[in-house]
Amino acid sequence: MGCVGSDHHGDTLKEVAEKAGLTTVYQIKQESSTGKCAILLTTTGRSMVASLGASQEFSLKQLEQTEFHSHIEKAQIICSEGFFIASSREAFMEVASYAHSHKKIFCMTLSAKYIVEKGFGNWLLAALQYADFVFGYEEVSIRESPKLLLKRPRTVLITRRTERTLVATKDNIKEYQWKSPPTIVDSHGCREAFAGGFLAYVALNKSIDACVDAGLYCAYESLKYNGCQFPENVSYNPGTFVSDTEQK
Repeated sequence: MGCVGSDHHGDTLKEVAEKAGLTTVYQIKQESSTGKCAILLTTTGRSMVASLGASQEFSLKQLEQTEFHSHIEKAQIICSEGFFIASSREAFMEVASYAHSHKKIFCMTLSAKYIVEKGFGNWLLAALQYADFVFGYEEVSIRESPKLLLKRPRTVLITRRTERTLVATKDNIKEYQWKSPPTIVDSHGCREAFAGGFLAYVALNKSIDACVDAGLYCAYESLKYNGCQFPENVSYNPGTFVSDTEQK
């Protein structure tokens, strides 16, 4: 769900997403171009230059339309990128509030440094009170914040890409070491792959350890390919793909 332009990039995004088995519902802005990002990869890091375009224009009015809101109503788990706090905060907060009032699992990512460093602090703290799972990375930190639904304590997952993930629950903090393939082709998208695998197992009511291992497997496979791609045949075996953990 998001906003795209009426152009080739928007068509490609929809085509690739639906080929991967996703259901897409996009607000289309005729006068804006689809957001895009150029990524330069090196052996030691990466640099990104983004043109946000239509992605900044998703509206609360559009969200309230049946075509969009019906998907929110049917969802068991709702996950939103933190970018929405910067571009479509009213829509973001509406979804977060709806998830809370209907006892749905709400998850969010801390997508980039500027989400926590620039003038979005109050909005971020307001959103965190609804969040059951928060995905971030070591360059971005958050402070302790209240949670509305105390019966479902928040879990925070902080990743250092390709190295480790720290998982903080109400009981403890555990460190999970990543498994890396013999050759890392591209690390872009591996954290998103981790979040996807993790939440897939949350949907199956698995333990945190099992959810993390599923996420690490998806990240492992993502590291083998350019972009966020995966093999056609999934070979995940929970009995053999077990991460190394350390409890703190």
